[in-house]
Amino acid sequence: MARRSEPLLVRMVVSATASPVTRRLPNTGAWGVQDVRALFAARPGLTWVAGLVVALLLTAPSWWPWLDARQYLWGVDDAKNHMIRIYHLHWLIERGVWYPRWLPDMFMGYGYPVLNFYAPIFYYLTWGLGQVLHLSVWDSFRATGVVAAVVSAAGVYALTVALWRRTALGVLAAVVLLYGPYVVQINIFKRGDLPEALALALIPWLLLVLLRLWQARTWEQRVGWTAGSALMGSAVVLSHNLTALIAAAVATVWVLYLLVVVRDWRPLTLTLLAGLVALGLTTFFWLPAVADGRLVQLEELWRSGGLDYRGWFIEPNGVAPRQQSEYNRQTRVGLIDLNLHYPHQLVAPPKISWSQAGLGLLALGATAAGAVNLVRRRGRPADADSGESVVPLAGLPFLAIGLGCWYLTFAQSAWIWDDVPGLPLLQFPWRLLGPLGICVAVAGSGALAAPMRWLERRLPERGQLAAAGLVVAVGAVTLFNHLGDREFVFKPEPDRNVDGKTVFADEYKDLMGVGTTSNREFLPREVFIATYTLGNPRGRNVYEKLYPEPEWIGGLFYPLSGDVRVLGWKAAPLRIGLRLVNDSPTAARIGIRQLRFPGWRAWVDGAPVPIDVAPYVEEQQASLGFMVVDVPPGEHTVSVAFGPTTLRLVALIVTVATLSAGGGALSVMVGRRRGWSPGRITLIAAVPLVLGLGALWRTVWPTVGVLAAAPPAAAKPTSNVWSAGPLGPGEGALLVNVAEAVATGRAWITSPSGGSIGPTRHVDVRQLTVDDGDTDRGPAAASRRQWLYVHPPSSVSLDVALPAGRTAWFQSSLSLDPAMWGADVGDGVRYLVTVAPLDRQGNPGGPETVLDATLNPRAQKDNRRWVPVEADLSRWAGRTVRLTLSTENLAELNFDWSGWGQPTVSVRETDRVRPLAGQPVPDWAKGG
Repeated sequence: MARRSEPLLVRMVVSATASPVTRRLPNTGAWGVQDVRALFAARPGLTWVAGLVVALLLTAPSWWPWLDARQYLWGVDDAKNHMIRIYHLHWLIERGVWYPRWLPDMFMGYGYPVLNFYAPIFYYLTWGLGQVLHLSVWDSFRATGVVAAVVSAAGVYALTVALWRRTALGVLAAVVLLYGPYVVQINIFKRGDLPEALALALIPWLLLVLLRLWQARTWEQRVGWTAGSALMGSAVVLSHNLTALIAAAVATVWVLYLLVVVRDWRPLTLTLLAGLVALGLTTFFWLPAVADGRLVQLEELWRSGGLDYRGWFIEPNGVAPRQQSEYNRQTRVGLIDLNLHYPHQLVAPPKISWSQAGLGLLALGATAAGAVNLVRRRGRPADADSGESVVPLAGLPFLAIGLGCWYLTFAQSAWIWDDVPGLPLLQFPWRLLGPLGICVAVAGSGALAAPMRWLERRLPERGQLAAAGLVVAVGAVTLFNHLGDREFVFKPEPDRNVDGKTVFADEYKDLMGVGTTSNREFLPREVFIATYTLGNPRGRNVYEKLYPEPEWIGGLFYPLSGDVRVLGWKAAPLRIGLRLVNDSPTAARIGIRQLRFPGWRAWVDGAPVPIDVAPYVEEQQASLGFMVVDVPPGEHTVSVAFGPTTLRLVALIVTVATLSAGGGALSVMVGRRRGWSPGRITLIAAVPLVLGLGALWRTVWPTVGVLAAAPPAAAKPTSNVWSAGPLGPGEGALLVNVAEAVATGRAWITSPSGGSIGPTRHVDVRQLTVDDGDTDRGPAAASRRQWLYVHPPSSVSLDVALPAGRTAWFQSSLSLDPAMWGADVGDGVRYLVTVAPLDRQGNPGGPETVLDATLNPRAQKDNRRWVPVEADLSRWAGRTVRLTLSTENLAELNFDWSGWGQPTVSVRETDRVRPLAGQPVPDWAKGG
């Protein structure tokens, strides 16, 4: 018989995976069919690999549109939220914060404990992909979606082949899962919930390693699969909280099934050990997430209505409002969707497809037939090539799990949701379509094993072809049902930027989330803002009305009371140090622009002090929840830092102990078994301990006062040039407090009364209280701050060294003395800030105006307050500049008692970009 050339792909796979012995086969030119069959028969592992390659190739079109450059991820449900979290995490990692439970720039810059509650693996996977492949946040997010899809296909393939020993069935299972409802087509393309997709992808792998554990016969196999089960269970827990609960239930049913059919209690001990190790390895995450739930507003998950499980049940009679929506393309009445082409959507609670229902019935019939055969054999083992699974009735547990998940999507199961603790946390009953899809794919594909064997026996000549045709036919039916009605969110030129502007735009537009990338469910309970109109939540408007962001000094501090003078500060993510003077005879109160949450600590001069919280404002029915520290009279250093609570520290110690004990024990057992030297065993066993102790130290040090409360140096000039000195990665600092520079004689003054200051001079430094008279602001309407009095025509100048590569800002709040607001005459004052770069000899170049504002509170009532102003000085980063603050009169000089409140130049470290104070909101904040 003449040979025919095989496809290039077959030859490449065979060549790449062949052993050295196989590669020495005679090279007769083209590969023939018999050669390939003989090779695959001699190497079953090669068959497995080839089947996996085919499964991945056939399922690639299921996720390929996700990589389309036109994919508009902002239009995919949760994609925006995840990408913003990824952006925050990347920013913090670059500045040395490797596991931030608290993200300081979320929620309008007040902080949010998102990673204290959200499983972290997905976010770190995107960071790793971005680093290795040099991807942006946008593309690393999409790459993680591909990883989730590929891991899903490979996992369900591996599990199915392991159970029924046929690669063709594994390929079919991958096709059924990835093209079917939810796991990829809904969960990725419609929801963009990649953490859940990743966790679902790990469930087949978890079931597989548990199966291998129960099949293990040698000591090495038991140890290896026990460790594998522990690691896989840990991966699921750290991928997605809610899916981990589902996976635990699925794994429990699977283990109980194995216990019954294997009839050996020894693997159960190892399974329980693996479960305990998985819990120990993940204690650092799940224990604080569970315990701290009482500290936050989890009830917001259901208060909004959209996340309440009661509104997402399937009503078989179709009377549910969402099912009756005109946009619902699914079959509205009945238990399944009967469309020839399944509509992948989330307008209404999705149903299973008719092809999934058919595969379920097929699995049910195959399981019943297998049970009959088992009874007929009376316990005798089945023929290895009978078409039955490696363990009796393997489809039974998958059917039980699938039917249970299916039932829980209907309104008739409401009594279970109401009575089972923890179940309402799943939020959406249709979330159970994920494990249901896995069960249908595995059990439905496995149900074809017996018919395939029957065809091969009845048709000796063409039985294999007929069996393959059966698998292809079922796969074709699945594809016909699941393709044809997939809607992807495409846009000709989508905005692919995820940056500081994105963060501000999200909090500006999302009235509910306000930068939390959620429904505010993780806000500390001390934050409360009454809702006046249902469906119109209040948030940003209240914060900005009471304590406008531009009025926070350096974006960090707000003097709530006392005569406060700021001398210097340094700020890094999750750590702030402030040097100030309180000139009042009683304690001053300083607001810190971070919400109070367990883990924050405060010190004054290195001594721990309690952290208070912003007072309740009756006029707005709001408690804003930011931190407040009392500072006694005199000069002091105030430090705040975020670190672990006692519970989080205990949880981390448990994880480190588990890692060290497990890794050490494994090293000792393997080392002794293989005859390693004691020194080598000790060295390898010490690796997890050293890694764990390193992680423990990085977590603990913010709780050590002598480290966390390191005092910042006061800003001082060097050779008449103001600077903050060397700044570390991620550090911001005060470069100069202009009022203090004037008060200490370290600035140049130009005025009609000369170059000195005083109460009778044109320039002076005082404290000024301004009350804007807005009764809706309550106590926040009146505030007192250091005031650089500059009567026109006067100016003050000083030289400032702006650090290279940093964002530098001038910031102040303008006001005329309130005593002048009601004067009979006066046309206001013009305020100017100019910047002139210095040459090498220290001579200034041509000045450039960076701020030009006019105030006339006598005529304009909206000027009767502190008017915040800002100027971005970053274009001169790396240079020394001469900064000049000037006031000019307009037509007349009468009652022009003007000044600058807390004028500072500082370096800011924030991953948010917001418009300058007084500027209109730009298009990038309003757009999509």
